Amino acid sequence: DTLIRFRRSIPADQRDSALARVRRLRRLGQVLLCVSALAVILLTWTGVYEAIRTHRNTALAEAGVEATSKSFLIGEQLRRQLLTVDQTLRILVRAWRHDPAGFDLSGWSQDVVALNDVALQIFLTDSKGTIRASSRHELIGNDVSSRDYFRHEAELPTDDGRMFMGSLRQGAVPGRWQLNLVRRLDNPDDARLAK
Repeated sequence: DTLIRFRRSIPADQRDSALARVRRLRRLGQVLLCVSALAVILLTWTGVYEAIRTHRNTALAEAGVEATSKSFLIGEQLRRQLLTVDQTLRILVRAWRHDPAGFDLSGWSQDVVALNDVALQIFLTDSKGTIRASSRHELIGNDVSSRDYFRHEAELPTDDGRMFMGSLRQGAVPGRWQLNLVRRLDNPDDARLAK
């Protein structure tokens, strides 16, 4: 009804150009609507991308702080465990030096609290690398002469009073990864001590 009135009020020669303008305005409106929708979508995607990027960077920073904190704690725990083993070996050396002939490793290892850990084992070898006494009886008689920790201590002219850390390796009897910490003992029979 409104369109009919509009057509009647415009002379016939101007009607076609007016309709063309209206169609152009509609198309322009549709184009502006599409551009506006695309702009809203683009702004939404940009916002989501920035939020994800910020969240990712925050998560990475938190993970880095947590990893640093845990590595510090693990390092401190390892340092304490190494000090415990070193102290245990020093006590063993002192007890052994007091009476090399009468030294009983089995009895001594039961008295030392640090040896209550199942992962910790102590053994004595002779100068050829054969285990002669051990806190784990199944190790007695095994040959460790080819191991790096035994070779290192065997090459020393005398006991240097320091603990040596061998390379990480898989143990033959326990079947687990192990790290051997060694102290050399010198006596007339040239026995060596390894953990």
